[in-house]
Amino acid sequence: MNTQQLRQKVLDLAIHGKLVAQDPNEEPASALLERIKAEKENNLFSIPNNWFWCNLEDIASFIGGYAYKSKMFVENSPYQVLRLGNVKNNLLKLEASPVFIDKKLAEETAKFRCQNGDILVTMTGTRTKRDYFFTVQIIDENPNYFVNQRVGCLRPKNIDISNWLNIILKSKPILDYIFQFETGTANQGNLGAKNIQSIPIPLPPLEEQKRIVAEIEKWMHLIDIIEENQNGLNDNIEKAKAKILDLAVHGKLVAKEGEWEYPTIKEVFEINPKNKIDDEIEVGFIPMTLVEDGFKDSHSFETRKWAEVKKGFTHFQNGDIAVAKISPCFENRKICIMRNLPNGYGAGTTELFIFRSPKVIPEYGYYFFCTNEFITIGTSQFKGTVGQQRVKRPLIEQVKFPLPPIEEQKRIVAKIEQLFAALDKMKQML
Repeated sequence: MNTQQLRQKVLDLAIHGKLVAQDPNEEPASALLERIKAEKENNLFSIPNNWFWCNLEDIASFIGGYAYKSKMFVENSPYQVLRLGNVKNNLLKLEASPVFIDKKLAEETAKFRCQNGDILVTMTGTRTKRDYFFTVQIIDENPNYFVNQRVGCLRPKNIDISNWLNIILKSKPILDYIFQFETGTANQGNLGAKNIQSIPIPLPPLEEQKRIVAEIEKWMHLIDIIEENQNGLNDNIEKAKAKILDLAVHGKLVAKEGEWEYPTIKEVFEINPKNKIDDEIEVGFIPMTLVEDGFKDSHSFETRKWAEVKKGFTHFQNGDIAVAKISPCFENRKICIMRNLPNGYGAGTTELFIFRSPKVIPEYGYYFFCTNEFITIGTSQFKGTVGQQRVKRPLIEQVKFPLPPIEEQKRIVAKIEQLFAALDKMKQML
């Protein structure tokens, strides 16, 4: 379970009344709803007996944004108009292309001014990604924000339920409900005010709402810490792996027992060799997208007849080492050993260098090409336009290759794999 799934799990427990204990002595939600004007309908899932179902319009007023025109905007004003780009999940991004109106227009459009406790929702966005209907809660006592068109403002009829409402509108069951009403083009989705107002809302007793909100905030804070540490951990593990490889190819990971040589890559490897096989043989076909990046040493393939791919593509066979030569694939370490190819052969993107040598076991060669030293040499000599920069073969051919005896290569590879496995286990545990 990743951190995003963990966040949804916390919200799921909360909206089903399973995150905090209920207190039968507390005022039931039905009484709270009566003070606001309640109506029970549109049950999406079962809730505790002292909770109540209502529609969003029962507990909050909806204020659609005003169609402010660009000619109305001024500079150096305290009155900011909030547009779609300013409203993000739990965040007002005020610095995103800010626009302002003068005091006179602010007074004329006071209906569209935000108040403390308001919840803003976006009503237009990328349909396939559903990266809209973001909600953000206004907690400023005297906000000088005005909502533009396609930014909706939900104003709780009782400000005490604002925190709960801001949470419930982010939960998956509620979002799944509202998105069934989206309209628009294939790329852009829209949500209407009427459908937003009809969203069914499960309403716990007010005191339970407060406990749930406090519990959610505690869990979300912990998840933030986990997420932050995970990102840092991932970076540190990648750096640790690179450091291990650098020690390995400099003879500092295991004790040196043989004589090392330092020939050029051209002197050790056959580069981009050609296959000579029957046209009807099935082989593996590998475009760049099927080569994993990082330190994964992994690829997949499509099956083709040799006649279909023998011309215009790079040839390889089982045991060859493939290294991407184009940016950003090169520096992202799209590097792998070719394995399990149909009939042992394959062809693929011309953006790969293929290395083959009887003097080097594939795993040792793979780890050398993943080193910071090799990557740095390549990136320092990129040729071509931005986005299409490549490492040129003449440069690669002249790179010095640290070549220990085969048995020492095997010991180095075994030690690298032992350390990498320990790092991967640590990453999985955390």
